[in-house]
Amino acid sequence: MEVVSVGASLPDRRLKLQWVIIGVALPLYTVVLFLAMRVRDPGASQAFAIPGWIVSAIAHASWITLDCQRHGRPVGWWRFGAILLGPFAIWLYLVVAYGRRALYLIPLSMLVYVVAPFLMALGLTVIFHR
Repeated sequence: MEVVSVGASLPDRRLKLQWVIIGVALPLYTVVLFLAMRVRDPGASQAFAIPGWIVSAIAHASWITLDCQRHGRPVGWWRFGAILLGPFAIWLYLVVAYGRRALYLIPLSMLVYVVAPFLMALGLTVIFHR
């Protein structure tokens, strides 16, 4: 008799968790940077930039760790590269781990890094316009 799993497999759960990380970190990062840009005092704007960097570092490190685990690859130094280099480490990881698929994965990631924050910041600007 074959046992059928009711829930999603572990790699599927990790993939969903990767998207949850993106869905939580991206708006949070965008709001923090939006607030940093609205502050007139340069010293006070750094108070927002530091939490933004922390959110970005944790999100990149978590994403790359989950992806390595999902595909059975060792995480190694990728996590630390993601913390220090952010999207550049992610793009290098995509080239090394996914090969030719990186040719379309990297441009797709630009939706996450450029288009989505721009649209969110535009929406925040419209909402909080003075």
